[in-house]
Amino acid sequence: MTRLLRSATLWFVMVLALLAGVILLGAAAWLQPALDAQSARDRGDADAALTYYRAGEARVGRTPMSAQVFRAVGETIQANQLRLLYQRSEHDELIEKAEAGAPTFESHFWTGCAFFQKALAEHKNPDTRLGWFRRAEEEFRQALEANPEDWDSKFNYELTRRLLTQMRKEPRLAPPELRKFLRPERDAQERPTRRTG
Repeated sequence: MTRLLRSATLWFVMVLALLAGVILLGAAAWLQPALDAQSARDRGDADAALTYYRAGEARVGRTPMSAQVFRAVGETIQANQLRLLYQRSEHDELIEKAEAGAPTFESHFWTGCAFFQKALAEHKNPDTRLGWFRRAEEEFRQALEANPEDWDSKFNYELTRRLLTQMRKEPRLAPPELRKFLRPERDAQERPTRRTG
């Protein structure tokens, strides 16, 4: 009886190990587009990376169960796509993708960056520019709520708030003046002197 129990236990463990191996191989094949996207991104091929990320995103989100099981992978794919879209200055597509996806720290951060760039690029209509800055401020605020320790979000939020304050005082401030406000020139008297000796 004991021998039979040991034999059955051994068979059960072997079948369980085989099943776990098959599941892991299936998951690796299922997630292959995300791995290919990472390789393409590392090579500097942004077009291929975006194509693979889109394929991986479609695969992960294909069913509610796969979206739940691979949720962290889906969020990583989305964050990497948003980063690539920002680097390529495809701000409208970035905003659309972030708004269609799950609200995460990365989606708020990259959307805020895209709105900020759209505001800086707006030369004709000060009201439109002000609207873009307001939306950027809101996205950076939400990014900070999601990750209060992120230094980039803190910096971007504070910078956007300072620009909004300045624009409320001077609504017709042109982009070149805005850039000067972003990087103020120091007076010669304010520059620190170098001590020697």
